[in-house]
Amino acid sequence: MNEKKKRRVALLFGGIGAERDISARSAASCARALTDACDLLLVGITRSGAIYLYAGAPESIGNGAWENDSARLFPTSFVRLGEKRGVLYQNTVIPVDVVLPVMHGDFGEDGKIQGWLESVGIAYVGASTLAGAICQDKTITKILAEHLSIPTLPWCTLSRDTAFAEAKLQIRAVMQKEEYPLIFKPTSLGSSIGLATVTDDLSLRKALSETSVYGDILVEKYLRGAREVEVCYLGVDSGHYFPAEVCLPERDTPYTYDKKYTRNLSPVRDEALSDDIQNTLVRYARALVELLSIRDLCRVDFFLTDEGEIFFNEINTFPGFDIKSFYPEVCKRNGFDYKTLLLSLCEAAYARHL
Repeated sequence: MNEKKKRRVALLFGGIGAERDISARSAASCARALTDACDLLLVGITRSGAIYLYAGAPESIGNGAWENDSARLFPTSFVRLGEKRGVLYQNTVIPVDVVLPVMHGDFGEDGKIQGWLESVGIAYVGASTLAGAICQDKTITKILAEHLSIPTLPWCTLSRDTAFAEAKLQIRAVMQKEEYPLIFKPTSLGSSIGLATVTDDLSLRKALSETSVYGDILVEKYLRGAREVEVCYLGVDSGHYFPAEVCLPERDTPYTYDKKYTRNLSPVRDEALSDDIQNTLVRYARALVELLSIRDLCRVDFFLTDEGEIFFNEINTFPGFDIKSFYPEVCKRNGFDYKTLLLSLCEAAYARHL
């Protein structure tokens, strides 16, 4: 950032989607890091969709108390009034240099927020409306990966109202003889929300009922014991691709929401991946990033077997951003400490908008 004039950054967080709590946790870390580094505005979206400027502390964002802190909440929106663009406060438009939308999942990472900001004409960090919408849909990203000859595990998609008998037929058509075990997950959510392991007909019935509340379902062959390896793309300077392995607490069970967010575990495994594996991961990730024109940042996730086989999993255009999350930790290990990372992303978005 320009030390002579601090950028005015609007940190956007919360939302009505299922991953709002992860957004709040990420935003609290970002707010602590940026408070003295820029002219920071905190803009929160409540569970009901109300939008407020928030004048409270980052800790209240992280624990969710901000929504009830009425004395520090001021109704707002991102607006364009004539040539003035920014955050509306009472009858005044406060100019904003760049928005940092620390938003995950539905109604955050899926292009809706990005379309809003584009229509207003305010610079923002992260994927475009189109790239965000595509990457949020796991079905489309699987198809694109296969188009690029990137290996995927056997998979299919079930609509949310698919009956048990029809689900069995569709799954058998893809998995053939070895139909179990399977992983069920919503096609348009992350953070392992709605993740279910299916090992027999009984658990299939249960997963159809429980996962379908989130929408359509991605069904994928469960590769028990696979390692999870991820490429962190940072689109500053000429672009960086940082491959690393997730430190899984147990390799023989899925990496659930509880394991990601409620255990105090290091997110990154210290053991280095071989050069061949790293090169392949970067080649696959680069192909997807370039095809989708993803900008600024993303995390491209893969599975790795003990035999060295690599399978594409999914793309996150705004991965978890708590200071202890995988993406910031990997960037830190590659020379971008947390504050530098955030400022670099904001500066890249601002420069792109000029």
